[in-house]
Amino acid sequence: MIEYQPKAFVTEETLEIIRKRQMMLPILLFVTGHRPLAFVVGQLLHLVTPLALFVSQESIEEWAHLLSTPDGAVWLERSLQSDH
Repeated sequence: MIEYQPKAFVTEETLEIIRKRQMMLPILLFVTGHRPLAFVVGQLLHLVTPLALFVSQESIEEWAHLLSTPDGAVWLERSLQSDH
């Protein structure tokens, strides 16, 4: 199985914001607890991408792809754990 590798500039930017606000543990608990819903959330992000005027469409698409990929939620969880 090929491990998912998201675009670094999108996810690293978001993780840096989370680090600065010292929200790593709450986000990690949320992501871990809601991993079964990651695919549904990813698909919903694909659906609302045209409506997202307040953030770049590229970042929404990347998050949608990340969460729609089976390894994406695992990658996100590992990234959060490595920072905590």
